Amino acid sequence: MFSVKITQTLTFFSTTTSRLPVNQERIIQGNLLHTLGARSLIRDLEEGSSFLHANSANPSTVSVRDEVIRLGTKYGYCVTFTFTAKGLFFSPCLFLPS
Repeated sequence: MFSVKITQTLTFFSTTTSRLPVNQERIIQGNLLHTLGARSLIRDLEEGSSFLHANSANPSTVSVRDEVIRLGTKYGYCVTFTFTAKGLFFSPCLFLPS
């Protein structure tokens, strides 16, 4: 058995670290965790609370859209920008409950 170290930044000066034990016999292959992370980042981008918004008072709509498209296509998560009515550009979709 081994463990995974998770560090979370709470504020600019405060972080917390946890170690979670991992049973190697129960490990499954896949990218669900990455897809859930991408979903969270996309939500932050759409709500205006992302890292792009923290680094810039008003990030361009194009840069936000490009990042949403990049995350959606890389992790197979459907977003408003990855499908057009003409079907010119779309990505495989993974529908997750809200």
